[in-house]
Amino acid sequence: MTENRSRTLRCVLLFLAVWLAICPLSARADDGELLGMLPGTWTCEEISDEEPAALEADQAQLTLEKDGTMSLSFTLAGESVRDLAGTWAFELVSGSMDRLTLTFPAREEYAGAECVYDIYAESWVESDTQHTYLILEETGVTGVSPLQDMGIISPLAFHMEQGPNMRVANCKSYVSLREKPSKSAKRLAKVPLGASVLAFPDPDRTDGFLLCVYQDTYGYILSEYLEAIN
Repeated sequence: MTENRSRTLRCVLLFLAVWLAICPLSARADDGELLGMLPGTWTCEEISDEEPAALEADQAQLTLEKDGTMSLSFTLAGESVRDLAGTWAFELVSGSMDRLTLTFPAREEYAGAECVYDIYAESWVESDTQHTYLILEETGVTGVSPLQDMGIISPLAFHMEQGPNMRVANCKSYVSLREKPSKSAKRLAKVPLGASVLAFPDPDRTDGFLLCVYQDTYGYILSEYLEAIN
C-alpha cells in the first residue's frame, strides 16, 4: 500500500511539474474550491532522508481548522515525536499561484517562524473516495521552518482521503443525482435508497442541494433525502 502511494505521489509531482510548465497562469486552480477544501487533516508520508534533521519521523500531519488555527505533528511508527501549534492564512494571488502561510507563535520551539508556500491541489475520485494532494512549494521562511528542520524538502505533497459520509434516506426507492442544483437539471444517475455517497455540505448554499459523489460521478442531491452516516 505504501509503495503504491509512493508511486502515486511521484506521478502527482511529475504531473505538477509538467502542468506548471505548459499551463497559462490564468488557468490555475479555482480559488474558491481550493480555499473550501483546505480545512481538515493532511498527511505527508514522504519524509526525506536529507541531513541534518532535528529528529527522526516517518509521517507529518497538518491540520487546518476553519477558524484559522492549525497544528503540525510528526510521528514515528505511529507514536508522536513532536506536536506544534500555530495559525494559517490563505492568500488569493491574481495571475499566479495562491499562497498558504503557516505561522508558529513564540511559545513553540520554532519561535516566530513564518513559512510561505505557493499552493496547488489535485483531486480525483476512485471507488467513491476522493483523493486530494495538496502540493506546497516553499517561497519564503522567517525563522526556522519545522518542516525543513525535520528534513522534509520542498515541494511538499500532503494527502487527504474522504470517503462516503452520507446515505440516501426518506424516499421510496431512489433519488436523482442531478447535473446542476435544480430539480429540472439532467439526471446523471438514480441513487437507490440506503446507498452511500460522499457529500460536501456547504453552509452558504440556500437551494437545498448538496454536491455529492456517487460511483465516481459528481452531481447534486436534495439534502432532505440524505442523512449522515454515524
